[in-house]
Amino acid sequence: MTEGEALSAIRGNDPALAAKAETALWQVWCRSGIREVDLLLRQGIEAIERRATTWLRPCPRRSRAMDINSCNWLSLEPS
Repeated sequence: MTEGEALSAIRGNDPALAAKAETALWQVWCRSGIREVDLLLRQGIEAIERRATTWLRPCPRRSRAMDINSCNWLSLEPS
């Protein structure tokens, strides 16, 4: 699937195809062709995902947008 085909699929009406297209786009966009750069990007994504699960817990009186905005004020450096 080319980038153009994937973007068209995401704009289309088929949710299953859109999900596959999203995965394909992320694979293309996250691959530089330089092994060290790709490894650093993957490590950064994993670090952010670990910290996000720690800081972004559901709170009944707060919206998800508030939680995400609050995260912007927090350091995402490992503690």
